[in-house]
Amino acid sequence: MNRIQKKCFIAAAGTHLLLLLVLLFGPAFLTSNPKPDNLEILDYVPAQLIDQALYGGGQPQPPQPQPPTPTPQPQRTPEPAPPKPEPETRPQPAPKPTIKLTPTVRKPSSTTRPTPTPPRNNTAQQALNQSLKRIQQNLSPTTTIEMPGPGGGGPSYAPYAARVKQVYTQAWLIPDDVTDDEAAVTVSVIIARSGNVVSSRIIRRSGSAAVDRSIQATLDRVRFVAPFPEGATDSQREFTITFSLKAKRLLG
Repeated sequence: MNRIQKKCFIAAAGTHLLLLLVLLFGPAFLTSNPKPDNLEILDYVPAQLIDQALYGGGQPQPPQPQPPTPTPQPQRTPEPAPPKPEPETRPQPAPKPTIKLTPTVRKPSSTTRPTPTPPRNNTAQQALNQSLKRIQQNLSPTTTIEMPGPGGGGPSYAPYAARVKQVYTQAWLIPDDVTDDEAAVTVSVIIARSGNVVSSRIIRRSGSAAVDRSIQATLDRVRFVAPFPEGATDSQREFTITFSLKAKRLLG
């Protein structure tokens, strides 16, 4: 092998070695650009979590009719008893003459009329019954209470991923000294089937140190979200969440 062939061999070997190094270590220096989540931020707590991207429900059960509150009856003032009439004494008839030799001594008898029973006054009772009847007819219908949600009846439900985003968004406290509404941070969260947070990390920063610190504090604060929907078989799931300062301020 002459000198020129040696130079060509060394150059080729160096080029192949450089390409190999680029393939092995190049991805580590590239910034990943994860797909931002387009999930709706929930303004209610769903009663049921599902895996499909569906929202609905809003009334867990039909309202039960409540019995009307009984109206206390007014106390009646007892009326004074009417005075009893004095008994009338009939005049004794004059005794008829008799032919008996033995004089008969008659004892004076007095007959007393029975005390008449005063007629019962039902006017007050009838007026009371009519008042109670009118009150029952004018009672307002029972007030129904509906659960918040997008409507549709039945238990409210929402995707599990939307619930994850809701928990982290509510736990995020915006710093007071941040004025850039366009700041956004993307994080990756791994959650176990039980709902416990396995790990969480920032994968794209906003460029604002205050916003990045607040997001890191939020990740450290949230340790539990919610168990997986019924029927889930996977042991853990990974979610990508984008924290938008503008969206957070719109929520209040």
